[in-house]
Amino acid sequence: MDFITAGQSFHWFEPDAARGEFRRIIKPGGWMVIAWNDRRMEEAPFTRAYEGILERFGIDYKNVKDSYPKPTASALS
Repeated sequence: MDFITAGQSFHWFEPDAARGEFRRIIKPGGWMVIAWNDRRMEEAPFTRAYEGILERFGIDYKNVKDSYPKPTASALS
């Protein structure tokens, strides 16, 4: 492999086992990218606008989002 990607599903990975498997299959000089979906709406107009698009056009986005636990101060640091 030249390039490995993982998205939000990375929370299901066992980090040490995943790292070992990535090292096994990736070519020297290859890349691994994890893209995590963690937006802080209060920090930028773009993220607030993007959230509005998701709520308006996402079929079940608002229901799913409302079911997530609210972050705590320690989770944001």
